[in-house]
Amino acid sequence: MFTSNTNIVFDACRNLQGLELRLGDNNFIQVSSMPNSVGSSYGYASGGGFYAPLACNEIDRFAFASTASSADVGDISVARWSVSGASSKVNGYTMAGYINPPLTYYNVIDKFPFAAINANSSDVGDLTCARSTAAAANSNEHGYASGGFVPPTPAGLTMIDKFPFATNSNSQCVGALGTASIFGYGNSSQTNGYVSSRSTPTAGITQKFPFASSVTVTTTGSMLCRLSQGSTSSMLNGYTAGGYTGNPVFYCCIERFPFSTDAGSIGVGTLSQGRGSAIGQSSTDYGHFSGGQCGYIPYAKSWRIDRFPFANESVTTCIGNLAYCRAEGAGHQV
Repeated sequence: MFTSNTNIVFDACRNLQGLELRLGDNNFIQVSSMPNSVGSSYGYASGGGFYAPLACNEIDRFAFASTASSADVGDISVARWSVSGASSKVNGYTMAGYINPPLTYYNVIDKFPFAAINANSSDVGDLTCARSTAAAANSNEHGYASGGFVPPTPAGLTMIDKFPFATNSNSQCVGALGTASIFGYGNSSQTNGYVSSRSTPTAGITQKFPFASSVTVTTTGSMLCRLSQGSTSSMLNGYTAGGYTGNPVFYCCIERFPFSTDAGSIGVGTLSQGRGSAIGQSSTDYGHFSGGQCGYIPYAKSWRIDRFPFANESVTTCIGNLAYCRAEGAGHQV
């Protein structure tokens, strides 16, 4: 047990488990476990692609402790674009996605082990419907996929799917977003899942749902109006970065919103390169954004792995490259 100020205590929460931490004289925090949304060892990127029809089945891994580029450590079961990623303590999950041509949408839930290298993923279940661009989240016990797109629903879907990490099984619909989400990205706190997406042609919103009761959805705040952001999470905040508009304009801004209140997002930094559909990974101290789309003609994709410290969000550094240049992949961490 130790006494500290608020900032140091919350920083310690990212690194310590099973300890009782003191805030002042009579206020305590019990830190029982790290959430799956934050990792301490490795970041992963799975699926995505360079340009149609070149979808990717590769699983990349890079070490959080180094600045080395990622390495190919396995394959997902089906190469596909616009996949969504969740993480348990021991496995990564790659959900949904599509290929074109021929235009095919998938409901598959793939699982691959973090402990093994060169171990391919296996199909362990199905979402309630085939789709792309679902917003992913994870609690310590379940993975979530919210919203997404499949014809003929151009405005996006609203269902919130949940599947267990403990068993290999299909997902169940446990609730609905208040506003349909398309090209949305997800964040996770210890208690809630978050979906950030464009709500109208000129407005963006963040919605949250509690892991304990996914049927209750709350609109928590506003954000920049963008499609296809990347997302990463610290213990205290959710972050979105990049994205594009229909002009096309590719953004490099990094926005932050707090988990403790329902406040809107604020700008806190910039990526090293403007791009959409970047793949997010979260370590205890850093947010990472890898890959992404940075041009339409030609359809340019990025290799870069950008990293920024949660303690100083305005400083972003390119620390390496993905093994395969791509966008619209799924992010994982352990």
